[in-house]
Amino acid sequence: MKVTSHEQPFPYLEFEDYLTAEELLAVRRELDVFRLARAMRQAEVTGSARTLDGDILKKNLGIFIDPQYSERSQSPILCATDKLFSDPAVLNGVRANKSWIFGDAFFRTNRHGTLATYYEDSDYYKPHSDAAVYTFVLWLYDEPKAFSGGDLRFPEYGITASMGNNNAIIFPSIIQHEVTKVIMQEEKLGAGLGRYAISSFIDNMKCV
Repeated sequence: MKVTSHEQPFPYLEFEDYLTAEELLAVRRELDVFRLARAMRQAEVTGSARTLDGDILKKNLGIFIDPQYSERSQSPILCATDKLFSDPAVLNGVRANKSWIFGDAFFRTNRHGTLATYYEDSDYYKPHSDAAVYTFVLWLYDEPKAFSGGDLRFPEYGITASMGNNNAIIFPSIIQHEVTKVIMQEEKLGAGLGRYAISSFIDNMKCV
């Protein structure tokens, strides 16, 4: 895994080859199980950022992974997101970022939920921010890539993330971001050849 730390124009970390070959195979198998079982749901079910008028801002399929398992170790996807808090390369990258929002603040988080999403032709997510402290996104797709678009963009800063297969990013959830519209040829639809994303929303529990 290669980790690149950025502090400008906003703090974020990029990861290349986030998963090992073995982890990648296991995660893709799990995603295929959910897709073939038609367990992924429309935005109305998984929840979405909305406009002030209440209109949903995304079109994709998704499933929250945490409720599907009694033990996190049963899910390769959840094990993949747990690497954020245990993998030395990730932890060193977090410590290397000098922004106040990483470093010690990251290690004080104690809760995260994971959403797996799938985008095919005409799917998108318009600019929004997330209700968390940090957002982590891992991209997965078959190679050669069977679609165009589906880029993660930060429109306020004119930045597009390096959305390679098995690449990932973590950034402050308050930063507006969007997924550009996916474009696929009709003959490639329905075969799982679109854009998968595993998103983890990292937060602090409220003290009571």
